[in-house]
Amino acid sequence: MDNKIDFEGIEIDQDLLERTNPIFNTARMTLLQLAATGHDDAKAVAKKLNLNQKDTQDSKTVKADETELFIKLVKEYSDLFCLNRILRQAIFKTNIS
Repeated sequence: MDNKIDFEGIEIDQDLLERTNPIFNTARMTLLQLAATGHDDAKAVAKKLNLNQKDTQDSKTVKADETELFIKLVKEYSDLFCLNRILRQAIFKTNIS
């Protein structure tokens, strides 16, 4: 991978990244998982950003509430269940060759 950005000498503020980018937590967890599979570029980027497993699991700005997570899980499951049922009905009404 050709380094187009030189991170040397740049101090990375993890708290600022998390506060300003709503998908930062997902992005850094994905990057660490990719690095864990042995992907060299992902390892290099994670190292340059000083990411580690412990800090990635602990969000500094987002706190999870068990009840809220359960409600979101049920809502997402019911959304997907309904979407699945609508799609199945649409497919059976359509003649697919």
